[in-house]
Amino acid sequence: MSDQSAQGPQTVSDLQARLRQLSASIRQADHLDSSTQSSLASLLDELTIHLDSNGHELEKTTHLAEAVSEVTHSLHEPHSAGLIESASNRLQEAAARAEVEAPVATGVVYRFIDVLANMGI
Repeated sequence: MSDQSAQGPQTVSDLQARLRQLSASIRQADHLDSSTQSSLASLLDELTIHLDSNGHELEKTTHLAEAVSEVTHSLHEPHSAGLIESASNRLQEAAARAEVEAPVATGVVYRFIDVLANMGI
């Protein structure tokens, strides 16, 4: 993952900016079909909105956003099937942990996971 996560948790505004950046890059990813581009980018945009939550839900939502960010970033790495699969597994684990406390954001993440599954990931 990025050096930012190694340095500690990102701020909400940092994560929102990163998700917006990843959404834009997914819309330009030539290796993805247009339907997949649109679906993944829209879900990234939706998750960005849910980062405006407060309290304990924010912590869980932030973890979900970081995991989604990692998976999305790995989609751009050449020959990264193992990296994508590993990141996807961590995303599924994060979603399972956040399900009760951040149900709306987790729903977005599960839809993101479904798109990945349709891609064979």
